[in-house]
Amino acid sequence: MAPSIQSNITDHAQDILKDDQTGHNPNVVEELLTKEMLQLSFKDRNAIQEEIHGVKCLAVKETPELIEQSLEELTHEIDKNIPDSQKRAYLKSLERNNNKINNNQQNNQRNKQKQQETNATVSPTEIGSSSERTSSTQSSSSPQQSKQSKQSPKNNSSGNGNINTSSYIHEKDFKLRFLRCEFFDAKKAAKRMCTYLDLMVELFGEYALDRPISLSDFTKEELRHMRKGMIQTLPYRDRSGRRIMIAFPEEEQSQIPPFVKAKVAMYMLWSAGSNDTVTQKKGIIVLVWFDASFAKLNRSWKIKYKFYTLNCDRISAIHCCSPDTPHYRFRRSVMTMRAGSENLSKLIFHLGESMEINYKLQGYGIPFEHVPISWTGKVKIQYLKQWMRIRLAIEKHTIHNQHGGKNNNGTSSGSDGSSDESPNPAGDIIECPQLQDVVFRQGTSGVSHPGNVTFRSLIESTVLVEQFEREKQQQQKQEKHGTTSAMAKNNPNNNKTKPKAKRPKQLALEIYEERQRTSSSTGRFLIWNNEKGWWNELNDKEHICMKIEYMVREFQKMASQRSTKQPLQNNKHNSRKNYPCGGTSGGTGSSSNFKTKNVIHLQSGTSLFQSQDGRSPIFTNKRQRLGILGHDANNGGSNTLSFGGKRSSEMECFGMKFTPCLT
Repeated sequence: MAPSIQSNITDHAQDILKDDQTGHNPNVVEELLTKEMLQLSFKDRNAIQEEIHGVKCLAVKETPELIEQSLEELTHEIDKNIPDSQKRAYLKSLERNNNKINNNQQNNQRNKQKQQETNATVSPTEIGSSSERTSSTQSSSSPQQSKQSKQSPKNNSSGNGNINTSSYIHEKDFKLRFLRCEFFDAKKAAKRMCTYLDLMVELFGEYALDRPISLSDFTKEELRHMRKGMIQTLPYRDRSGRRIMIAFPEEEQSQIPPFVKAKVAMYMLWSAGSNDTVTQKKGIIVLVWFDASFAKLNRSWKIKYKFYTLNCDRISAIHCCSPDTPHYRFRRSVMTMRAGSENLSKLIFHLGESMEINYKLQGYGIPFEHVPISWTGKVKIQYLKQWMRIRLAIEKHTIHNQHGGKNNNGTSSGSDGSSDESPNPAGDIIECPQLQDVVFRQGTSGVSHPGNVTFRSLIESTVLVEQFEREKQQQQKQEKHGTTSAMAKNNPNNNKTKPKAKRPKQLALEIYEERQRTSSSTGRFLIWNNEKGWWNELNDKEHICMKIEYMVREFQKMASQRSTKQPLQNNKHNSRKNYPCGGTSGGTGSSSNFKTKNVIHLQSGTSLFQSQDGRSPIFTNKRQRLGILGHDANNGGSNTLSFGGKRSSEMECFGMKFTPCLT
């Protein structure tokens, strides 16, 4: 802890008490919200609502000129316009940084003096022989090794002390987070940055000025409170690519000390946008979930710090979900006052039962199936454990890189501490996939991922275009030789003259190269690591093409089935009326009544029967139980099902296999 800084930090207790007292009157809160919205212009209100729904982003378009100018203005604003009493942590970081630089310079001078003294005591003949050995060693080394030594000066600078000792606080990436949070308003960003640093030193200590905060900074008791799931970061994004955080203010969580709550909230908000430019630009979604099963509190949560002072990335929307009762109306009012004036226009209330709230959240692009709470009100912590495991691995890998990949004994180590010359496998850990990423995971969890939907569309279009070109070539060849379609059908040698289809392996390679040209800078191929429980980036071209080849085969199979199926021709002389699923208007069916294969291809626009890309669900027939289907050669070659000795033809509706209703 830093007592000199802590004693001068602005105390928020009086402001919080005042907000809570105001929140006790719901009418005052509603008037405040109404006044806040009326102060905005129609254009601003519309833009905020579009961003809340995830169809627009209010982030400023960044250019190199804007970034450089804003960084200069931010530095000038902190140095000149903010009083020293409001930036004590920032000044302390400058002091610690200068001390490190001076210590390293002194160590360099001492090392040079020792080297000179050592060279002076060595005889000229020894110097000559050592120089010859050095030159022979350098000449025998391969050019590749010399090239690697030039490209990696960081590994060789540890002995000389020429390491960049600048604190992360004074780096460009750290300052950009606050500029993006305030839409590149240097004055607001400087104030937020200084306040954030003061609170960080009070919560974590002065060591937080030298390196980013991590899970190792929490005590066992604090980690025990964190594992209760009071605040969680979901492993998926909303439809616009924003990270989602959720808070459960139940009675058990209210027993957590306010100091620990603030510490956990600051760390989770920090890690959500760490090394994630998309989150820094688009912001974070916050869900506050009041469940009806939670015990009713006679008083509001005890907090010591305002929520909006603990984040360095902007909050793009706050969704408050609660039952529509007088008790939760009071709690919503207190929460509104604690949200801060800058977040009132982004506050949305969802009232009703859990099912109603889930469908409302879906309208805002939030996947409600990932909300970690059961229908009985029990908070799930599976996502939280997974997130903590990923953060530990990432932070361990970061520390490993800062030490040049060396242990205390000077040997390189892997992620498990064993000596290994291979790179650390935790280096390609992906905490949360982007919308443009293609994810490979066993099961159906990645089917609706936006990146997978776009990639399936690319594969399907490639397969259909290739099939269309083959059919066109065949038609041109038939027209050239004067063959009709009827003659082509009766000709047994016609299949031999058909243009050969491209092999799936060749199509897979073309699809991979096409995607690399179009979205190589934004989209990645990710694979789920079942052993570790996180996503890894897949860079093996052969492995990726193998997975694409499997999908190409599925699409080719479906395309060939579609091309061979014939639409149903209504028989005008038939007195019975055919229904969409192959049934009739009445009576019992027999094999003689269903000699025609009744198959209807319905072009339904209902979203229930479509995938996310607007096409029919092509994977619905992937695993069908057709073991009881038989083939009746005497019935025109149609597939039949047997029921009590009777056979009826196979029907199809919405891409699924059915049999006619037997009454």
